[in-house]
Amino acid sequence: GFMRADGELDPDLLDLAMRSGVFDDYALREVSASQRDLIFREVDLLLDAEQSARAAGQGLWSVAGYAPIDVQTLEDGEAARFRLIHAILGEVTQSTRIDNQRPLACARQLQGSPIQLQIRVGAETVCNLPEGTEVELRAFAPGNVLAITHPQHVLVLDVPTQDQVAERD
Repeated sequence: GFMRADGELDPDLLDLAMRSGVFDDYALREVSASQRDLIFREVDLLLDAEQSARAAGQGLWSVAGYAPIDVQTLEDGEAARFRLIHAILGEVTQSTRIDNQRPLACARQLQGSPIQLQIRVGAETVCNLPEGTEVELRAFAPGNVLAITHPQHVLVLDVPTQDQVAERD
């Protein structure tokens, strides 16, 4: 925060490092487990505060531009910025894009959308969610790809029951 505000770090370069997962890789390599645990606890507190503010329509959550949008309303190339996106997970697929930044754990289709969800190593728990799971995604979306670099980028809203999964099969 302070180094960026004081001009010691290039804000564009820092944003790129955050979006690409380079920062996550660095933290896993260079930050002790106890420090990471502290950071993740703080992240959980921030996410809880965000949920409260969203529910109350306070702060930036009172501005329509910050409301989650449905993945089906995105047009090709429109999503090339950070978004909160409501979607329903489709099947696990092969990636149609070669990703040189971080290895992919899997790729998933999103129901009713040509946009592919690419889940990077470190967020692979998303690969195991059942098809039909309703989610809210936090993602920077260049073109027709949403990259998920951390499990906290996916908020599970609803999981299909065993009966619903069996009906589809």
